Amino acid sequence: MSEIRVSDDTVHYSAGSLQELQAIFRQYRSVEGVGGWLFRGQADESWPLVPKVGRSEFDCRGGSDWAMFSIWRNKAIAYDRLPENDLECLAIAQHHGLATRLLDWSNNPLVATYFACKEKPNKDAAIYLFFPSNVIEEERFDYREEKEIKHYIPRGLAARIVRQNGRFTYHPNPRESIEFGEIGKPFIGQRLKKIIIPCADKQEIIDELNLYNINEEGIFPDLDGLSRHFNWLKAKKRV
Repeated sequence: MSEIRVSDDTVHYSAGSLQELQAIFRQYRSVEGVGGWLFRGQADESWPLVPKVGRSEFDCRGGSDWAMFSIWRNKAIAYDRLPENDLECLAIAQHHGLATRLLDWSNNPLVATYFACKEKPNKDAAIYLFFPSNVIEEERFDYREEKEIKHYIPRGLAARIVRQNGRFTYHPNPRESIEFGEIGKPFIGQRLKKIIIPCADKQEIIDELNLYNINEEGIFPDLDGLSRHFNWLKAKKRV
């Protein structure tokens, strides 16, 4: 395990085993229910830390993504009961794949590790550790007034969010990566860490995570998750 400092003052680590990762995680504990460190795994360490709607294929200028969300919301009530609260409803939309200004995190570092290692076997992965400075107050949330990246702690909206210890950050400027700061202010190393996992070590880490029930069945509590886990076991000749 090694620590490297780069020009933007974000602290980088390199780790090639679950044991090394856990040694890092022990330094950055999350606090259940009240915030603390957030963890996010990305299968390609070169990907920026932006929410889905901030990607190049989406146009979010002038709040067009909020207009899309409003249309989605009006149509979604035909399929399910939705909360009246904007943020809760936005989290449900995010959970079901809509491009929003929310970025998924977890307060469980092993869940983040799984998402970092499960895909892109030929790419080095990254686990980001982020300490947000502010938590959104649901009752006062107004997307037109938000000026900085904030932490959103969702209620128990869906079994998958609960099982993944899901958390979100809300991004007023979805095209700006956390690595380059919020509204032009760079983050210092105390608030953002990056662990790089060599691609050669991904599969071994996935195998170790399975011992802790961090797998498709454990993270996705539905028949789809169960089926994907059994397919993985079959490919490994374990069933």
